[in-house]
Amino acid sequence: WEDGKVVVLLYAMFLGAEKFPGKIKAMGYGVKAGSLRLKMKLLPILTLSTYASNLFPLNVQVVFGGLFGTDTNRQLSLSSVQFVHKICDSAEDKVIKTIGGMLKQGLLKSVQSAATSD
Repeated sequence: WEDGKVVVLLYAMFLGAEKFPGKIKAMGYGVKAGSLRLKMKLLPILTLSTYASNLFPLNVQVVFGGLFGTDTNRQLSLSSVQFVHKICDSAEDKVIKTIGGMLKQGLLKSVQSAATSD
């Protein structure tokens, strides 16, 4: 799970190739973002990878897509929180300094919306 090419392709399948430079688009991988079922399968795999937790801004896009995206459910939200835990646990200090505030605000918003919906 630490092969950079594999991790980037997993991100491409999750987010869609339009988020990536021309190289992945030219390879023909995943033009559209993955379906909800595909995202639910990919996120636990990304959570296994330390390399994936260090790829900013892709990691933040996946987290916020899983928490607040248009096609999400409780299982994908839970997997996104687990991915945040992996990021906080294994990302390099420079990545944490960059995204720490964003992740904190996103998690607080998620908790507040879950508290009001119950």
